[in-house]
Amino acid sequence: MDLVIKPTICEEQKDAAGTVIAPAAFSGTVTIKLPTMPESYRFKAKYGRRSVGLDTKSEADVAMASLEMIADISEEIKPFFTKVELTDVGNGKQIASVDELYSYEPAFSVIAEVAMKFIQGFAEKN
Repeated sequence: MDLVIKPTICEEQKDAAGTVIAPAAFSGTVTIKLPTMPESYRFKAKYGRRSVGLDTKSEADVAMASLEMIADISEEIKPFFTKVELTDVGNGKQIASVDELYSYEPAFSVIAEVAMKFIQGFAEKN
């Protein structure tokens, strides 16, 4: 089953009153193949184990460990992307493939956002 995701960078940033404080940096969506239950549990167990004990480390160590973990997850989830349809609003650059997404630094937050969904789950929280 596929899931279409509108990344956070494709939404206007608003303050608590609902006033737009920054326009969307990108427009579009990415589509991923949802992981199966075993795949999902393996991701959560594998990367959950790596976060054990981080609360006893310095802020710098935690930051570096977190970056490394996001990079590792990002490599592992790349095959789950099935469609990329993003446009950088600032310059009009279109990103239409997974390789383009993984090579265009202004869009790296999209990959990180999807990576976190693999760890936190895809169910909507109410």
